[in-house]
Amino acid sequence: MKFTIKPTLFIKKQLQELHEKTRKSLVSKIEFLKENPFNNKSLICYKSLFRIRFIDINSEKRLIYSLRRDEVRLLFILDRKKNYKDLDTYLNKIREDLNK
Repeated sequence: MKFTIKPTLFIKKQLQELHEKTRKSLVSKIEFLKENPFNNKSLICYKSLFRIRFIDINSEKRLIYSLRRDEVRLLFILDRKKNYKDLDTYLNKIREDLNK
């Protein structure tokens, strides 16, 4: 089964802020999600959310995504050094976008 990738408006803005080299690397990881989105770990606090680990200019980050039927919904990017403290804040920001 092939999955389609659907990014939120919020993550589109975040992706533009990443270093070009990082963005290219991340795009290849995102493309792999079309084939197997279950290959990455789910979040402990939200089992329906998954993460892709990557590094952007010496800073560990996580791309958070969810699955909805045959769609991979790219939600947002979290800075790892904040220990997922922004997770609920970002979920609230994109709630309206998720309902579309």
